[in-house]
This record gives sequence, structure tokens and C-alpha cells, in this order.
Amino acid sequence: MSEIAGAYLLAIVSCGIAIAVLFYCWRLRITIKNLHLKIQQLQQDIKAVGAGAIGVGQRLQVVETKLAKTIDQQELLEQRDAEQLSYTQANKLCAMGASVEEIMDACGLSKAEAELIALVHRPSPHSSWSGKKGS
Repeated sequence: MSEIAGAYLLAIVSCGIAIAVLFYCWRLRITIKNLHLKIQQLQQDIKAVGAGAIGVGQRLQVVETKLAKTIDQQELLEQRDAEQLSYTQANKLCAMGASVEEIMDACGLSKAEAELIALVHRPSPHSSWSGKKGS
């Protein structure tokens, strides 16, 4: 009977091991299924981030284009302001009695521009205006 008892014991242990292996495989299958779900979710997240990055990139290009245009416009305005400033300064110097050469040197104007400003500020010899209205 010991052989039969040994066979039963072996059968019971084998069934226990088989049940343990089946339980372990079942747990692995659940874990693998959960990992696949997480991988799919991460792939969707990566797609969303990629799409967002593309949108941000496109917006950034638009902003860079607008910035470049704004910089160009600002440079043009600064050039205009610099020209206006030099003429304003030349007018002030001429009113203070500066010579054409001094105006040219101080304001960076050509000789013709400095002479024109000097002519504008020079009193006309034919002018009989005395500052009174109706005279």
C-alpha cells in the first residue's frame, strides 16, 4: 500500500504544482494584458504630445515671422526718427547761428542739406514783415 500511497501523494503534489503553474500563468496573462493597455495609452499620449508639438511649432513659426516683420518695421522707424532727429538738431543749430560746416559735422548732413537748412533760417532781405498782422 505504500506504493499506492506514494502514487496518490505524487498525484496530489503534481496536481498542486499544476494548479500553482496555472494560477501563475493566469496572473502573468493579466499583467501582460494590463501592460498592453498601458502601452496603448502611452502611444496615444505620445501622439497627442506630437500633435501638440506640431501645433506649437506652427504657431512659433507664425510668431517668428511676425517678430521679423516687426523688427524690420522698427528699424525703418528708427532710421526715420534718426533722420528727423538730425534735421531737428540742424534746425536748432542753425537757429543758434551755427555755420553750414558745423551743421554738416554735427548732424551728418550733406553740404546741400545743410545749406538748404541755413537758407530756410536766414531772414529774407526782401521781407518787410514786422510781426504785425494786417500791415
